[in-house]
Amino acid sequence: MQNYSKLNIPWTQRSPIAAKVLEAEALFDKIKEHFHKFYQGDIELLKTEGGATQAAAADAEGIVASMLSDMGLSSERAKSQDSKDFRNVGNTGLDIEVKKTDSNVTIMNDTCPDETIHYIIFCTAARIKKKTATVLFMNGEELINAPCEQKLQESLQRIAESEARHKAVIKAEKENLGNLELYIRTRHSVKIGEFY
Repeated sequence: MQNYSKLNIPWTQRSPIAAKVLEAEALFDKIKEHFHKFYQGDIELLKTEGGATQAAAADAEGIVASMLSDMGLSSERAKSQDSKDFRNVGNTGLDIEVKKTDSNVTIMNDTCPDETIHYIIFCTAARIKKKTATVLFMNGEELINAPCEQKLQESLQRIAESEARHKAVIKAEKENLGNLELYIRTRHSVKIGEFY
């Protein structure tokens, strides 16, 4: 996808889609600026305690929800376990996913990051000695940082086809498995150590 934010083209000459992308990118930049004024808390306090990862993630989402409210921005909230926690922020089409990690890896679960999803990642650095806590603001394409978009998409397609074949084998062998249940599921995660 073209990075429209770096083009120096007058608004009147851009397509409506490109204008919407620019509007969402500009809003994400404003959210990033506002965050540093709005949130004065200690990010390290969001670290996971006693395995309660969902509680810590909910706290991070709450901070973002409060900030968006403080900015007067509307959004549609995703249901629990759905991707894109805040959808169509400010009626710009901006989708934001909030993540929290104590390490150099952010778990994305079922959602493969792409350029249409913007991430606010609370990095507590609780499990990393040489890093300090921070908050990252990036889109999915920046997070993946693949050397070639086409090759990335081809690889993802091959993986999806392989997963489908495995699911078909499990279904065909169901009678032989007795009470054993097998699930094939791609879990996405992203190494983020280079970004902070």
